[in-house]
Amino acid sequence: MLKVIEPTNHNLHNNSISSLLRLYKVYQGFELSPKDQDKATFIVAEDDTRGVYGGAVFFPQKIKELDEPLYNFLSIQENRTVWCARLCLCIEQEDGSLSLELLELYENFYRELYKTLGILGNEKDTNCLPIKLRSKDYRNSLLYGNWAYFTELKPEELSSDYVYVLLALPGQLSQAQIPQEEEKGESKCLDTPNSVHTDRPVQ
Repeated sequence: MLKVIEPTNHNLHNNSISSLLRLYKVYQGFELSPKDQDKATFIVAEDDTRGVYGGAVFFPQKIKELDEPLYNFLSIQENRTVWCARLCLCIEQEDGSLSLELLELYENFYRELYKTLGILGNEKDTNCLPIKLRSKDYRNSLLYGNWAYFTELKPEELSSDYVYVLLALPGQLSQAQIPQEEEKGESKCLDTPNSVHTDRPVQ
């Protein structure tokens, strides 16, 4: 089950947020700055058996602060802001096999997460998200969640264990183009952190 925690509700879910951030640090070496944490929406996967076992963080970031492969995806001024996401799923598989229970969990996690990112992206009027994914998460997103991408750079192209992608949010891939800066200086995949919606109840 996914729990969506908006910025105004962070104080009600400190334990869940701290657990998710700890997973990022341990498994991916990723730390979200306190400033970014304050503006982020956390999507937490949690149950009574495993506790917090994964999720995602949806947050605004300056183009110039993105990793270079993500920066190169977007033909946009570097001082603009784009909505990003980072995800993790941390479940250990015994003997490398996938039980029916875990198969169902994987499918529910990736499908529901994709749907949730689509809802958040729609609120911000964005049709894409630049994301840095572990190779395993990239493969699983395709296999279990049918995620769609505008473009991607795979590990063999970067000598890295990560895949850099521009995620096409649900219903957006048919546009068949990577969002770019428009003539009036606006882009559909951009927004400013000041427009964060904080009135939607936690799910």
